[in-house]
Amino acid sequence: MKKIDGGVLAPRGFKAGAAAAGVKAAGGLDIGLLWSESPATAAAIFTQNSVVAAPVVLSREHCQDHKIQAAVVNSGNANCMTGAEGQRHAEQMAVDTAGLLHTPKETILVASTGIIGRPLPIDKVQKGIQAAFAAAAPTAADDFARAIMTTDTRSKAVAYECEVGGKTVVIGGTAKGSGMMQPNMATMLSFLTSDVAITPELLDKALREAARTTFNSITVDGETSTNDTLAILANGQAGNTEITDENADYQTFVEALRQVCLDLALMIVRDGEGATVLVTVNVNGAQDYEQAKAAAYTVANSPLVKTAAHGKTGNWGRIAQAVGKLGLPITEDNLKIDVTNPADDELNIDISLQLGDASATVYTCDFSKDYVDINVEYN
Repeated sequence: MKKIDGGVLAPRGFKAGAAAAGVKAAGGLDIGLLWSESPATAAAIFTQNSVVAAPVVLSREHCQDHKIQAAVVNSGNANCMTGAEGQRHAEQMAVDTAGLLHTPKETILVASTGIIGRPLPIDKVQKGIQAAFAAAAPTAADDFARAIMTTDTRSKAVAYECEVGGKTVVIGGTAKGSGMMQPNMATMLSFLTSDVAITPELLDKALREAARTTFNSITVDGETSTNDTLAILANGQAGNTEITDENADYQTFVEALRQVCLDLALMIVRDGEGATVLVTVNVNGAQDYEQAKAAAYTVANSPLVKTAAHGKTGNWGRIAQAVGKLGLPITEDNLKIDVTNPADDELNIDISLQLGDASATVYTCDFSKDYVDINVEYN
């Protein structure tokens, strides 16, 4: 496995474009298009929030048969809690994109991110889709990455190559996310591409396996967005023999896919709203993975722990009280806590429950004064 340049356009047969359509009040790129030049197999994971944005409703339907050729994204407006009109606008985005690519509208994934409860300015979005398509270029990966940003301070992209069946397979990805970030089988927005040939069922399993310990193991503030979407498109242009079972080729692909997801997930945490410190919470000695994960999350989401992390202090008393909230059969005799600073902007919290053999890791960041300021002004 080797890290390479190119982001979502590193794999063979993908194109992207972006445009500034005036959806974002602050201006800048806010419409992104990403597509495969040939039909692609797809898998996707969406938010589990009960309040679901219109594009998520539509994309869930379109992804059921695992045939998605393109993604169209707008930032600056979530198109959430916008009623029947919002649903029509999401469908219009799919129709317009499908027309440009000469593909059925059901092969289009639609995503939106931004402020909830405001009507999507569909006229601007439609013009932006046309402009993004016209702006498509081999070097547009970063433009696409920037077009999907909201409160992010920087774009997030990565790509890796690995050998599958004697062929070089590439996986690229980009993500946006900075706040409202504790995914529940998803992340904020992340789009992955690959030229691997793989069955839909195994692609779906690989994505969920990779997300479990990456995108589903991060938190900025314990909140789950209404628009969370994680999707991968695989067009088979690497020329490998199709992966049809969980053999060595599948394991190689999953390992590379997990690395792409982990890199992006850590970029999200490092770019958490107002963040200055990456905090890694390792829990071991749990009865099972779910217990370990719950303990790691209760520490990672504790405001007391996160404000202490901002000062890069090992205030283990705050960590102990956070774990204790879960009501686990632990005492001060079997709870072990170790806090270290592996780097100036990193804090590691290692917790041993001594209840079993299971472990889990969750990644988070500190709370700073800037977090409050950003969320006061975001309206």
